[in-house]
Amino acid sequence: MACSSAMADFSPIVKSGVAVPNQGTNFTNVNLAGVDSTFGTAFIGSFTINATNYSGLYRKVGNNINTIVDRGTVGPAGETINSIITTGDYDNGVIVFAANTTLGRTLYRYTPGNGLTALVRQGDTVAGSTSPVNTMYNRGVGGDATEFAFGSVLQDNSTAVYASAAGFPMRVVDDKTRSPIAETGNFVAFPEVSYRNGSTAFIGTGLDPDNAAATPEPAGVSSFARGIRSRSSPDAISRSPACLMTTCASMNSNVRA
Repeated sequence: MACSSAMADFSPIVKSGVAVPNQGTNFTNVNLAGVDSTFGTAFIGSFTINATNYSGLYRKVGNNINTIVDRGTVGPAGETINSIITTGDYDNGVIVFAANTTLGRTLYRYTPGNGLTALVRQGDTVAGSTSPVNTMYNRGVGGDATEFAFGSVLQDNSTAVYASAAGFPMRVVDDKTRSPIAETGNFVAFPEVSYRNGSTAFIGTGLDPDNAAATPEPAGVSSFARGIRSRSSPDAISRSPACLMTTCASMNSNVRA
């Protein structure tokens, strides 16, 4: 049997050792954030200045690397962005991301021509919760030009996922919500969150309520879509009355509309 293979040519878009714009040093590490047909490739670039580690958001179009935000960017309240925690999709130049700043962890939206908008800050108490936002998961944000979603560990160590409606975030699921997957009890954490076209998807973990020594395990991929009530997720209804929650696990749906 004769076999043939096609050779593909790969060329780096950006790599460590390339100069960081306006920082007088080189990237030590780079991670892809997203690709947009008009606005190029967005990436998280890490670098060190005076033994302090920083990271920022950059984009490359053609041969040019431009800054989206980094330590040279002044935020809406005068804060400095020290490092990037995570990003959502990159679409039409818009990107929602979380960052460590001089005013604490903050969720932002960057829009070409308009710059930064602070969406949620560490210490904010979001609708549906009594404890303020604390940390944000490193794969736990998403959004577009108008709406956004994120997961958080709150200051009282509870966990929740929030999604916005008309730009205002509200809690849609938390660690008091029963996981639809058998033998996993309530959700424990939400390590991954994504948002697109009005729907919020997340990966939740659960814990066997009958085994205190068990470790959290995946409890499926779930999603919320506004506009339809879920008859089988009453806890979610009490927090977000216009949501449909569905969970995918083993190719079965455990929640019906």
